[in-house]
Amino acid sequence: MQSNHQSAAGLANESGLVGCNLMDHAEKHSWALVPDPIFPYRGPQSTSGIEILRDGPFRKDRAAFRTALRNDGWRNVNGAPYGEGALSSAAVGGTLVGLIDQQGLIGEDLFNAVHRIGIRQFALQSIVEILPNPSNRITLSSEKDGLGLPRPEIHFRLDKYSRDGIAAAAHLHREIFRALRCDQMECG
Repeated sequence: MQSNHQSAAGLANESGLVGCNLMDHAEKHSWALVPDPIFPYRGPQSTSGIEILRDGPFRKDRAAFRTALRNDGWRNVNGAPYGEGALSSAAVGGTLVGLIDQQGLIGEDLFNAVHRIGIRQFALQSIVEILPNPSNRITLSSEKDGLGLPRPEIHFRLDKYSRDGIAAAAHLHREIFRALRCDQMECG
């Protein structure tokens, strides 16, 4: 999409369609402690999924999604077991950062907390479809990078259809956690 005085819209972009309809998947992450040990952090990051929510009459009202049952504890949402990349300071619970810095645990108390929490960490991840939208696009910015080339400028908004799909995924997560009798749930 490099532009110049001859091609202001960018090379090969006379139609204005290059970069339009930027799409990805919105994600909804939730995590909880299950009552019994499940021993995460072994094997593949996702062991199974719920696929039946990809099609049905609901699609006239909200986006479809698939839900993965995560096998990597809370790593995907708060950087567990260490706590790097936590979504918020409240999200470090159950990580070494939370147990040491926030709760002041050391020695045997720290060991017991890591064992008690680490073996019961469970997370869900739903990937929600996004409809094509010409307003979701990548264009050339007037700002230049270190080489003097235009930086990409990203315009992206989730529509109500996709946001309603995220809300349905959050509802599913809460229902799964309730059925499993989880505590310390975070469903957003």
